[in-house]
Amino acid sequence: MKKIIFIIIMMFAGIYSLNASCTYSEKRELNALSSYVNYDYDYNDNSFSVNIYNLKNNLIANYNGALAKDNYESRIIGLTEGESLKVSITAGEGTCEGEALRVITINIPYLNPYFGSKECEGREDLNVCSSKFLDYRLSESTFNSLVNKRVVTQIKDEEEAEEEVVTLLDRVMEIVEKAYIPLILVIISSIITYMILKPIYRKIKHGL
Repeated sequence: MKKIIFIIIMMFAGIYSLNASCTYSEKRELNALSSYVNYDYDYNDNSFSVNIYNLKNNLIANYNGALAKDNYESRIIGLTEGESLKVSITAGEGTCEGEALRVITINIPYLNPYFGSKECEGREDLNVCSSKFLDYRLSESTFNSLVNKRVVTQIKDEEEAEEEVVTLLDRVMEIVEKAYIPLILVIISSIITYMILKPIYRKIKHGL
């Protein structure tokens, strides 16, 4: 009798366990929700912080342990520049609890020490001057190399522009020179013709 009761209990426990397992449709829905999880970062007090958004339907962001969430958000603080972290998005409470859904790789940028500096005055269009954060650590030698390269490029562009102006002037002068002699000849011949025909015209006019 006890054996029969035990078998019945185990059957009910198996049925309950089967009903409580994570179904394909539930996991597919959670995977879809996890695709909307995104993040941004900010920089305060000499360190970076990452904010993770859209942790809906009990989704949890895990980084070195489960992170508490507040209004569907998680925040990781005290990160250093250049640090790389992997955040695992898992299912929270429910039949799919603990199910791994997605891994987000976050690369913390480097602080640009030359952003807003005197060295960047007049060079704000350069990426090393216009960006507060960079994907690489910017050394003094690299910065100077990029700035000098830009100066050389500007000088080259100015020289090429001057050469174009000079070339254009040369072409204009060449055209003028080619047209100058015929023009003078036309003017001289016109004057000579006028001087010859003027007395004749005057005699004809007065009937002489």
